[in-house]
Amino acid sequence: EFRRVLFRSVATRRFGLSDKTSYWLVFYGMLFIVATGTVPVAMYPLYAATFHFSPAVVTLLGSATTFGVMIVVPVLGGISDAIGRRPVLVPGLLLAMLSIVGYIFANGFWLLLATRILSGFAVGLFTGAATATLADLEPNGDTRRAATHASATSVGGWALGPIIGGIFVQYGPWPLRLVFIVSLVLLLPALYGVVAMRETMVTKSRHDFTPQLRLPPRGSRGLFALASLIVLCSFMTASMFQALGPTMVVHLMHVRNLAIAAISVVSFVGTSAIAQMRFNAVPIKKATVLGLLIMPAGLVIVITALFTARIELFVIGALIGGFGQGLAYLGGQGIVAYIAPARERAAVFSTYFVIVYVAGGGSAITLGIFAKQYGLHSSTITYTILAGILAVSTALLTARTTISRRSDDD
Repeated sequence: EFRRVLFRSVATRRFGLSDKTSYWLVFYGMLFIVATGTVPVAMYPLYAATFHFSPAVVTLLGSATTFGVMIVVPVLGGISDAIGRRPVLVPGLLLAMLSIVGYIFANGFWLLLATRILSGFAVGLFTGAATATLADLEPNGDTRRAATHASATSVGGWALGPIIGGIFVQYGPWPLRLVFIVSLVLLLPALYGVVAMRETMVTKSRHDFTPQLRLPPRGSRGLFALASLIVLCSFMTASMFQALGPTMVVHLMHVRNLAIAAISVVSFVGTSAIAQMRFNAVPIKKATVLGLLIMPAGLVIVITALFTARIELFVIGALIGGFGQGLAYLGGQGIVAYIAPARERAAVFSTYFVIVYVAGGGSAITLGIFAKQYGLHSSTITYTILAGILAVSTALLTARTTISRRSDDD
């Protein structure tokens, strides 16, 4: 114990980082870890052309990070509460840097797959501890502000990564390497920040490595099933854009500029982020029903764009669909927060997030398999129609459902 205290004291005095500086360096680290994990989104068409990947392989690679997150979050999601923030943040950041090295040297499917899964490990390990760290270090003790900043890093990083990747791959030399070399350098300030920050967890305990997954009380499981159906609708659409969006733009819209392709796809997540961050005060049922009806409206425009090969219609559809997706996801998450007992909230949310990752990854891989068998154009149109029908049906079901706690939920 004396050695740990001494090491912490020496590190703090040597670097002299204030809590405010540490706060923003941790924020910076979260942003860039998420961003570097999404940089390949813009590069999938080039990977496919270079290594002769089919759409099924591309969607598997696009979803592989979710496998890493699914493993880490239930088992290690709360480990920083037990052993401290820095012992989790540093390995998480080092794993992210190791995954970037994997991208630099990737020479085919297997190394790319391992790298994508490793990136998921890093995201799952780092972001959970970093979110708690921001709450610990917030200069004015405003935990809501810290939570908002943490959410912004996830959304901002997802949007920033493909744009950066698209610009580098389109206009820079070494299109499959340079962006990751730069990313590795950009993560060094974050590494400095998490090594030199003040350890905010003074009391340590043993961590239970049993997966923290739990369903809500029996009386609320119907609403939990509804929330799971809502997230399936949300991520059927989101995963299509994330995994095959650039490929669709390049091959079906005949856009050769990968930077433009990336920006076209990011428009979906941009309006989704606006919906989630600006309309979180909308009542749960209203947000869910509106989102599930707006999202298919955007998908109708996307289908029209696929038939006419018009990129402007694709962007408009992505903007509208993304806004609806954000509202729907916000509503589903609100249902879970409403029905989960306070003492089991983290475990119930862990279960819900596993469903999120399975829904997103599974639907993307399914689309990729069908695209390989029946062609990208017809498979995407069929998939989009099914996603729209499921969303409208779920909206009608949600509108007829009473969202309230049962007496045995408390």
